[in-house]
Amino acid sequence: MNKDHLVEIIEKYHLGGLTEKAKWIIKDNAVTINFATELKDCIGKLTSPFEMEDIDLGVFNTTQFLKLVNIINDPFKIDLVTNHRIAMSLNISDSSFDLSYHLADLGLITEGKLSLKLPEPVITLTLDDEFITKFIKAHNALEKVEMFSIKSRIDAQKIETVQFTIGLNDHYSNKIVFDQPTKKYAKLPKFHYRVNNFREILSTNKDNKINMEVYEMGIIKLTSISENVQIDYFLVSQNK
Repeated sequence: MNKDHLVEIIEKYHLGGLTEKAKWIIKDNAVTINFATELKDCIGKLTSPFEMEDIDLGVFNTTQFLKLVNIINDPFKIDLVTNHRIAMSLNISDSSFDLSYHLADLGLITEGKLSLKLPEPVITLTLDDEFITKFIKAHNALEKVEMFSIKSRIDAQKIETVQFTIGLNDHYSNKIVFDQPTKKYAKLPKFHYRVNNFREILSTNKDNKINMEVYEMGIIKLTSISENVQIDYFLVSQNK
């Protein structure tokens, strides 16, 4: 494993600090991380190759862990410290530094998992570089906005789209609206989500195309696959 790979694993679920606690399940030289943001409005599952003995690791402060990893250089070595098969700490060393990260009690970490089995998605679309740039620019222009919404629509050219609105529903509030063509289309009402979750997912996965699926109950699934990491994010609607 190299540093870039380790940093990618951490950043994909950390989402710029929205997720701090995570349980790393290492088995058969692969890691699975089921995670949830602090507000539990975005959960996800990450899988990636990871060469280490089979064990579960509790990471309580991902921000601190990422800061430690960022100062090392390739090549580096990770040593696991255990006590009666319980992971206690990770010792990371390169030619300049010897670092130690204390691992958390697994009982303090709640894994992010869906409580229901999802049916087939009713809408699917691809979020490419153009869309990611457009969404981030729009949010930058309305940086204090906390919510965005989606709804299905057919535009004037009879193209089936998902309409994204960054801003509030109030007729007198500032907002930005744009459309993204769909691959699979169905009529859906408007659903609302926290914009920071969506923006951080786009920013963290900007080098990859993101597949987006929308389910009839308003759950959004975003899937990103890179050379080393596959990750699924699930956004929960904030409709009341």
